[in-house]
Amino acid sequence: TQPWGNAGASIKRQSYKEKIDIQRTPTFQLRLERTNDGFITSWAATGSNEWVSQQVPHADLVARQDKEHYYVGFFASRNAKITVSNASLTTSAAHTVPSAPYVAKGWPPVMQMASGTVSQSKAYILQARTNSDGRITVRQDEVVIGQDKTVKAGEMFTQPAVLKDTSTFEISFTPATGAETLTQTLTVEQSPHVTGNTLYAAPEGQSQAKGTADSPLDFASAIKLVPPGGQIVLAAGDYPQTAIPVSASGLKDKIKTLKADGKAVIHGLLLDASYWHIDGIEITDKSLRVQGSHNLIENVTAYRNDDTGIQISSPADVGRPLWASFNRVVNSESFSNEDPGKINADGFAVKMRVGEGNRLEGCYSHDNIDDGFDLFNKIEDGANGVVVIENSIARNNTSNGFKLGGEGQPVAHEVRNSIAIDNHLDGFTDNFNPGKLVVVNN
Repeated sequence: TQPWGNAGASIKRQSYKEKIDIQRTPTFQLRLERTNDGFITSWAATGSNEWVSQQVPHADLVARQDKEHYYVGFFASRNAKITVSNASLTTSAAHTVPSAPYVAKGWPPVMQMASGTVSQSKAYILQARTNSDGRITVRQDEVVIGQDKTVKAGEMFTQPAVLKDTSTFEISFTPATGAETLTQTLTVEQSPHVTGNTLYAAPEGQSQAKGTADSPLDFASAIKLVPPGGQIVLAAGDYPQTAIPVSASGLKDKIKTLKADGKAVIHGLLLDASYWHIDGIEITDKSLRVQGSHNLIENVTAYRNDDTGIQISSPADVGRPLWASFNRVVNSESFSNEDPGKINADGFAVKMRVGEGNRLEGCYSHDNIDDGFDLFNKIEDGANGVVVIENSIARNNTSNGFKLGGEGQPVAHEVRNSIAIDNHLDGFTDNFNPGKLVVVNN
């Protein structure tokens, strides 16, 4: 019903013939029929009467925006070239069956636990996020400590608690939509061997270490044990691909920090958590992927990754209120990233389901196999949130310097005080974004 499509729409790829050799079968027949109920598309080899057909419902779909006209033709995409011959058109009276109005399916309810299973102290903050409004009840060791508390979609719910040596929490979320109640159980233990706000980690660190400079933890254990408001200091060296899960989130007023003491190189980092400050690390081989919210990425260098160097995006199944939002990437560099297909690895990307408030400031993207900065948007996701890029440079990227959208989704992205140099396609492109872009002083 909108010229740019409807959120929740999907395009299913269906093959008429698998593994066709276009060199040995360079010509073939195509047929398109509109019936009163839908469309029938068919394929057959040249000279054959054995047609393979697919059906699509809703014959009136093409008349939603223009009830008087529609257009039939041939189209080849992705740089393909075709020759069409012997085309013909036959018409007959239509008795179209009206389709039911399109209603996008809502997302199923999701509750994410955003606090961990280990705590340094008895004072504990239980956190959760949901993708719809509703109410949460919390029980600690079968005793109610929070009854029918209001939770807003996408906002962090918090419940203070006092831990025993081991405490079991039951968290029940009842969506306001009327969907069934979701219940999760979380067991939390106090950590006797690690104390302090600053934890040290090293490539040779151990899970049972004290987290001091002389007795460093391994990286994964430090993530699990660092308290809200605390920091992890990474010693110089190489670290394997690592995830910071939702359960390791900081608090709104007590963010967690990850910083390097020397040249700390992480071979891939997934930041699912919220309220983190990541400062001064290097990323190689696998991307830095940010899927949480309210994070600050600063002074990070990403290079020679097998996909985009630094990317903000969200999983497909969490619902818009849980999309990555209000993240900042500041004074960071991303270069020489190249995926195996040589078509997708950007320097920086804020794409594929992102909410409001994401910003890239003072970033340098160069020598990447695809775009310098990519804000691509898929039809089925609906329009992304507005992204702001300021004081940034895109140089010598194989595709575009700054790509500001995709698939006709209207988003008013902003690019200010930025430079595009020697990129192989466009320096700045809307990429079919019909939104009110703000592109100023570039």
